[in-house]
Amino acid sequence: MRGQKGIKILILVIALSFVNVKALSCNSSDNNMLNKAAYRVKVDYEVVDNSKKEQVSVHGNSTNYYLPNYKFIISIYNLDSPFIYVKVTDSFNGNIDYISADMANDGIYSFSDYNFNDINTYTFTIISATGQCVDETIKTLTLVKPKYNVFSEYDYCKDSKMYYCQKFITSDLSFVDEQGFFKTINVSSSDNNKEEYSLIKNLNNNKKIIIAAFIITVFISLIIIVIHKLKTRGDTI
Repeated sequence: MRGQKGIKILILVIALSFVNVKALSCNSSDNNMLNKAAYRVKVDYEVVDNSKKEQVSVHGNSTNYYLPNYKFIISIYNLDSPFIYVKVTDSFNGNIDYISADMANDGIYSFSDYNFNDINTYTFTIISATGQCVDETIKTLTLVKPKYNVFSEYDYCKDSKMYYCQKFITSDLSFVDEQGFFKTINVSSSDNNKEEYSLIKNLNNNKKIIIAAFIITVFISLIIIVIHKLKTRGDTI
């Protein structure tokens, strides 16, 4: 499950939550055992970059074309107890899979998601496989698989940390085309300069007051200097 270039980007889980649905009907010892086994189960994902640049000919001129291609590897970790299994629900296509410990390799079960154009939420329901509480839900984990953001390739985004410049995003952008992208940039630039603009505007509006205050300050300072010199010479004011 390595990328063709061996380039792997390990990303922290964007959305991960634990939801206890109900108390188990097993006895206390089984409950403790199942809760410990379920607590150890973790989910995460990894991005494998298979993107490449291709050379194409446009009107007789050769140009480079960037072809994005990403694979998401979704993994369930610490699935090594025979007393639990995991129900995996794919929100994008509605598929449901059941994963048990004997399907894992050293406690790890992985599968691939090749859809990098859409956001997808996976729900992992950890279920009891033993005792009086067999098939009862112990805990639920949720993982949000992001999508590739084509606008992140613009030169403007190279040094930007703004959300619409991130390579992988977990919520849809408010724009869908290039015009919307550049319009958003202008709005953001205006917002960033709002405080600076307000300060300049206030200075301009109060120019006369500021000049008058400056003249008064200088005049008072001169009087203080004269008085000080006269005192040091012993003159009477």
